Amino acid sequence: MLSLLRKICLALTLIVALVALPLAIAAETRVDDTSWPSYGGDYSEQRFSPLSEISDENVGKLGLSWYVDLEGVRTLEATPLLIRGVLYFSANDSVVYAMEAGSGRLLWKYDPEVWKVAG
Repeated sequence: MLSLLRKICLALTLIVALVALPLAIAAETRVDDTSWPSYGGDYSEQRFSPLSEISDENVGKLGLSWYVDLEGVRTLEATPLLIRGVLYFSANDSVVYAMEAGSGRLLWKYDPEVWKVAG
């Protein structure tokens, strides 16, 4: 009997965790005003930035701050994510990069070497 009660408690705990986690994530739609943590900008997929520094009056003054040369023929493979000043993106052959958004400095790069198994 005790074993069945433990299984029920474990199942209920798991259900609560599975329901609560997405709600907690959705509650924090943006880490901060400058983050873009998901494909649609925030977890509600609004595709809208609350930033207001760029306007009709100053858009012509925008320029290139930095760039990165990526390896391979195909380069950027997915929507970049910006979280707390770090730009994350995947590139050719599933290589994942993390770069400092303000300077373009490479923080880390992960190469799963898919070409070894893909042929």
